[in-house]
Amino acid sequence: MVQAARSEKVLRQLIFRICLHIRKSNENSCRPQGQVLLR
Repeated sequence: MVQAARSEKVLRQLIFRICLHIRKSNENSCRPQGQVLLR
């Protein structure tokens, strides 16, 4: 359980970083837990 939650947190951070890298200009669109990237 703990390991899964930790990996999920890391995954979200990774998605957030990728999203930031893709669109550096507006990072506000990446804020909602990376949903913008996943859609």
